[in-house]
Amino acid sequence: MKTNRYSSAVTSLLVAITYFLTYLVIALCWVGAEYCFEGVVIPSHIDSFANALLAFYITRDIVRRERKYRSRRCGDSNDI
Repeated sequence: MKTNRYSSAVTSLLVAITYFLTYLVIALCWVGAEYCFEGVVIPSHIDSFANALLAFYITRDIVRRERKYRSRRCGDSNDI
C-alpha cells in the first residue's frame, strides 16, 4: 500500500522554503566569516551570487536525497 504523496504545489512550496532557509543560513555564515577574517563586511554582488549558487546546490542535494529515501520507504523504483 502506497502512502499519499504531496501535491506538486506543496512540494514546490517546501523546496522554495528549503532554498530560502538554506540561502539565509549561508548568507549569515558568509557574513560572520567575512567579519572574522577581514574585520569589516563589505557587501558585493559576487557574495550574493555565491550564496545563491551554494543554496541551489545544497537544496538540490537535499531534494534528491529525500526523494531517494522516500522511494526506498514506499517501495517505488523512481530513483533520481
